[in-house]
Amino acid sequence: MPQQKKASPAKKDTDGLTDILKGISGQLSEQGERSKKIEDRLNKIEEDKLDFKSEVNEEDIKNATRLNIPKKICEIVDETLGQDFNVKMEGNKDRPGFMLKIIVPTRLSLLSKRTRPIKKESGGYKKDSEGNNVMEEYQPDDNRAIQLSTIDSYERIREFCEKVRQNLVLTYENMKRPLPPLNTVK
Repeated sequence: MPQQKKASPAKKDTDGLTDILKGISGQLSEQGERSKKIEDRLNKIEEDKLDFKSEVNEEDIKNATRLNIPKKICEIVDETLGQDFNVKMEGNKDRPGFMLKIIVPTRLSLLSKRTRPIKKESGGYKKDSEGNNVMEEYQPDDNRAIQLSTIDSYERIREFCEKVRQNLVLTYENMKRPLPPLNTVK
């Protein structure tokens, strides 16, 4: 009987590492293909001039309050997203920096209306004649937020606004729905 050669432990380790590297390589190429597809779709959208900030709803502009927001940040949001996107900044209590929130206007938000009980000024909830809570309908805010430190630049804010924009455009494209019709400001 011929003797069978046993694989050395080093050979097994090498084969295992080779398999791991092949797996990683395959995943990286898949990721690269996905990134290329997304980039191609974004380029097609840009070429087709699907731009949601070309016309805005006048009511959304009125609702886009930007109190105590630095002018430079407002300019970045206007250039990248549009005038009807609201901006809020909330400082951190425990560390330097702040939370920047971009509020998507209702015309682009996919959040549906919800109901909630109406609160009384004296506390508690309003009741109808049968003792049930009186409900009101409301539109929740569609917030897109990022935590920024004091060393982050305006370029970081611009990159975040671009990501919000890409997300909105890709969401509508994936749903195979056109961007919603707009009321023009005159």
